[in-house]
Amino acid sequence: KYYDLAQLSTDFKLSRMQDAPNSWKNSMLYLEQYVIPYFIAQPQGNNINLWSEMSAGFKDHLMTVERTKFGGPLAYNTRNHIISTLSAFLDWAANRKKCDRQEKLV
Repeated sequence: KYYDLAQLSTDFKLSRMQDAPNSWKNSMLYLEQYVIPYFIAQPQGNNINLWSEMSAGFKDHLMTVERTKFGGPLAYNTRNHIISTLSAFLDWAANRKKCDRQEKLV
């Protein structure tokens, strides 16, 4: 199954604006700059039901990503926030029956 990621991203943004009014901008930055671009570049990456299975590769990928402003690797905390955003997005989508329930990302 393939998903309209632009619409899901918009819907997630509206939800995050209510649920996390102080941090939704960072969540959306992480989702739109790191999470979605990585997964849509993968075979079958448009199927969010497979994202938790691909999360190990995503975590490895984050180790190689350079910061956009100052160069150098992403900070440890930034990588954790990106993974937390991925987890929050998958939980949000599952709670709204947009995808199957995913296993917890470790």
